[in-house]
This record gives sequence, structure tokens and C-alpha cells, in this order.
Amino acid sequence: MSLSQNVLELSQTVVAADRNATTETLNGALNKILSPTFRATAGVIVDISNARSAEFASVVHGTENGANEIRADDAAAVIDVVDELDLIAFRNSYSRISDAKRLAKSSTPRGVERSTATLGILYARKSIASLEDIAEELYRLNCDTDHLFWPDMVVVASVGVVNYAVQFPGEPVSGDFLPPHPLAFRNGTPPIYVVIVMRSTQHYTFNKMIAFLVSYLHVFQPAAHIKSLNWMEMLQGVPTSAVTLLGFQPNLKGQIVPVPRDEYNDRILPARPIGIEDQAGNALATIAYRKWQDGAIITLIGKLPLEGLLIFLPNVNPAHLRIVRRSGFQISYVLPVSQNQFNAFLNNLQQRSYFVINKNGPGFVVQKLMDEGVGTPFVARCWLGLLRLRENVYPNKDDRDAFDKIFQAVLSSVMAARTAAKNVEAKWQAHSAKIASGEIVRIEHGTVHILESIDKEIATEVETFVNTSVRSIKTGLQNLGNFLGADIGFLFKKKAAFDSGLERLQNSDPLLARYLEEVRNWTEPLIGVRNDLEHDLWIVPRISYTNNGGTVSAAEPTILGLGATRFTNDYADRVMCFVEDLVAHLLQVRMPAGVTVTEVKRADRTAEAPERFRITPAVGGAGAWEIGYRADRFEEI
Repeated sequence: MSLSQNVLELSQTVVAADRNATTETLNGALNKILSPTFRATAGVIVDISNARSAEFASVVHGTENGANEIRADDAAAVIDVVDELDLIAFRNSYSRISDAKRLAKSSTPRGVERSTATLGILYARKSIASLEDIAEELYRLNCDTDHLFWPDMVVVASVGVVNYAVQFPGEPVSGDFLPPHPLAFRNGTPPIYVVIVMRSTQHYTFNKMIAFLVSYLHVFQPAAHIKSLNWMEMLQGVPTSAVTLLGFQPNLKGQIVPVPRDEYNDRILPARPIGIEDQAGNALATIAYRKWQDGAIITLIGKLPLEGLLIFLPNVNPAHLRIVRRSGFQISYVLPVSQNQFNAFLNNLQQRSYFVINKNGPGFVVQKLMDEGVGTPFVARCWLGLLRLRENVYPNKDDRDAFDKIFQAVLSSVMAARTAAKNVEAKWQAHSAKIASGEIVRIEHGTVHILESIDKEIATEVETFVNTSVRSIKTGLQNLGNFLGADIGFLFKKKAAFDSGLERLQNSDPLLARYLEEVRNWTEPLIGVRNDLEHDLWIVPRISYTNNGGTVSAAEPTILGLGATRFTNDYADRVMCFVEDLVAHLLQVRMPAGVTVTEVKRADRTAEAPERFRITPAVGGAGAWEIGYRADRFEEI
């Protein structure tokens, strides 16, 4: 039996234990894994000043301790067991773990490299709160608590875990974040994000918890050989997908604090890189400045050693001029450097070396796309929201680029249709207002003279709307469906072919089949209008005017039984809903194991970016969204 399978088998005894036997069963399982170097017992922690913690179901400690009272110096971890977790129980457990972490410990002798912190784990047998609820509450409580006293992991048996992970700028999430030593940042602040992650580990949840605990024990007591346990082997078979929530980052004081909102990916504009060249004009590297809490980091792409360049920074402690090497680039530690000081550094570098600083290299092109941003539902949902989903399906840049190329064609057609619908409404409202006021009306001998004609303009906009709407769904969505492995071409065929295709789809994706059956009710007449326009079988009717005893009224052109403005607005809603629903669904079924898509209630969407969908753990999350047809207007969904 592999180590992973052994831990999995032990977890089954813990999960199967009733409420009263959980503590004993949990400690029994831990002791089979950790002994003889460590023991897990119920008890309290007592520090050198005789301050005491609450009693914990499990305290992992050195075996020389007594049965119930554990010296703080020997306490490697505490596990607080909660029978049924809700937010009140979570806050109480957070407080107990935080207080245990505050207990005083002896200082580490100089030259000894080990962590002295007490790892804190909350273990819940079951939970009323979702993993999202727990993660969001963890973030709120952490914002008001020193990072040294944060709980390190929340475990919901057979569901999943919430903990922290490390992320470097410009990269995806790396490994788990273990509690640092109180003096961990005394020699500089590393350029890392500490992000809250949720994992749907399901029946491997205990494996994840034990691997996390064992990895920390190797840091807490590096000389210990815990039966030569390899925590990586414990993770065999454990789902690796994680849902990232909110994040923190260390400042110059070594405090881990919330990342400012304008530093998140959807807000930050990357700094313009500056070229470093030799005397012959050959590019050697690019360097960039990036603000970071109360300081900044400096990044470099190229073969030049960043640490060799940083010595030209004025008035910076040489001990802090450390760097992190990542794949393809280098990052400085957080430095007390302003933008002006960075500029002075570049001048100093050029004057005192053979390097040439080129500030005139290619920068970024920021182009206006529309008169609206992510604060509007269309941009937030059909653009930002769907692109966020695709990041989880296509982590590879080449795959993302291939998706984006087709997706951009869909969005371009939808945007053109929206613009045409708005133009129809604007032109009609302006014209009808002039008619009502008599501004463009003259009646002579019973004959009505209309002094302005918008028939051609309305017809042009309606034709543009119809053509771009059909192109977005028949060409764009069909191509995107093919890219995502779903053939929806039968939706646009005659009834026999449609029925046959629908029957096939019902076997593989019944929810989508039912959805497309409803969609057919409006796509078929819309495509019929487009076909009639293409073959000159139909033209947009003219506006009609009626003289009602000296008062003239105007009637809109009618299309499919609807006035032109109602027709374009209603069908624009249907097209936008179709694009959002279909793309979200096709991405959802291709999500990696452990994650899915959930729908955010309208009341819970943020005003700055009211996205409808987000990623959630497949088990224990906010609940998976299921595609289903709704006839509501786009902004009411």
C-alpha cells in the first residue's frame, strides 16, 4: 500500500467516527503517522509565563511532554475540532487558535534555522457554511489580525480545505504558505503574495491536511525523521486545482497586509519596461519598477544579474539587495524606493557603467474600445467574467490565444449589434419627439408634410443589427462551440436536422439540449429575417404617419410583429444572454477536476464589476450553476 493510500485508509476511520469519538480517533490516526518523534494528544498549551491556551482536541508536540499540559516551546501544531461549522463557530475557533499562537516561546539560538510558530488547523466534521463563506470570513478576520496569529488551514472533512498559497508577481499560484518565523523577514521582505485558496479535495481532504502538517513539522524540527515520511507522497491522487480568493503581501516592516484593490490583475497597468543596452545598441535586458505597499520591487528580464545592478541604488541597505530568480525573469526583494529614486538609479547606472539606458523603447498601446467599462453588466459579464473562466480551462498561453481569437470575433459582432440597436432607439426617439412637438410637421390643406426622413437610416441600422446578431451566433458561437468540443450547428438547420441533432445532444448534455430547444424559438425567426434581407425578399418597412385632427403621430416600422426599437432591444438581449450562457456552460464542463462555475446573485455582485459567474470548489463551494433558459432581459438576470 502506498503512503497516500495508507493515509487515505486512516482518514476513513476518522470520518466515520461519531461526534464523541472524533478526538480519540483523530489523535490515534495522527500518532500512527507521527510517532515516535511527535505525539498528538488532547490538551492545553502553557508558556513560560504560565499563560494557557484553550483546550484543544489535538496538540502535536514532542513525546517528552505530559499527557495534558504541553510546553509552548514543544507545541508544533494545534487542531481545533468543530462538529458543525458555521460562521459563529468559525470565529470562535479562529480566536482560540489565534490565542494559542500568541503564547510566548523561547528565542531560537543564533544560527539555528527553524520555525518556532505553532501551526493552527481548524478541523470540522461537517459545515453549514460553504468554503467561500469560510474563506471570505477568514480574509475579513485576517485584515484585523497580525499575520503571526492567523489560523493556517481550515478543513471540512470529505469536502475540502481553505489555506494560503504563495504567488510571485506575474505567475500562477505556487506552493502552500507555511507560518513564518517571527523574524523571517528581518533580512528583507520577499516579493510574494499570500493568497487564500480553496481546494475541493473531497475524500482526499485528510491527506491534504496531513501532508500540510508533516511538511511543517520538517520545518519546525528539521533534525526529526518522522518515519522518513515524504509529505509529497501523501498528496498522490489529491486534486490539485485551487480557487484563488483574496490576497495579502508583506510590507517593508515585515507585516503581511491586504493587497490594495488597485493592485489586482483587473486594475493594475504594468509598468513600461526600460531597455538596458550595450554601447553598440544591443539589447541586454529590460528593467521595470512596480509599486509594492510602502515600497517597490524591481523586475528584470534578460541575462544581466539584477543583484549586480542594484548596487547602484542610492541609500539602500546592501543586506536587503536580495533577489528571487524565476523562470525567465528576476525580482528584487521589496525596497524602500520611490519612482523618483528609481529614475535616479537608472541615471546612476548609465553614468557609472558602460550600459546605455533606453527609455524610448516600445511601450504599451492603450486604445479605447467603447464608452463603457467593467462597471456595466455587458462588459463585466460577457467580457471580463467569461475571460476569467477561460483562464481556468486554458492555463497555456497558446491555448488561451486560440480561444481569444474566436471569442473576440463573437464579441465584435455582439458589440456591433448592440450599437445598432442603440442607434435605432436614439434615432427613433429623436424623430418621434420632433413629430410630437410639431417641429418637423406642416399641414397644408389636409396634406401632412414631414420635413425629415429617417427611413433609410433606420433601415440601415436594422439591417446591421440583424446581420451582426446572426453572425455572432451562427458563425461566432458555432465556431467557438467547435473549438470547445461542442457541435451546435444543428441549431441553425431545418427542423428534421435540428431534431436529430437535439436527440444526440440529449444523450451527452441534456441541460444544454433543453436550453437550445428554447433558444430555437427566437433564433429561427431572426435568421429568417436575415435570409429574407439577403435575398431581397423583404425590406424594412417605412415609418407611417397619421393625422389625428391636426395632431400627427408616427408609427415605427414593424418587424416580426414588433416595433423596430422593441425588436432590436429584445433580440439584443436574447443574443447577449445566449453568448454568456453558452460560453459559460461550455467552459464549465471543461473545468479541471475540483472546480466548477457558480452564479453570483445579483444582490451580491459588486458595483465596480458586476460579474455573474465565478469559479467555486466543485464540492463544498457555493453550488454549481446549471444552464437553463430564461426569457428575462439581460440586465435582470
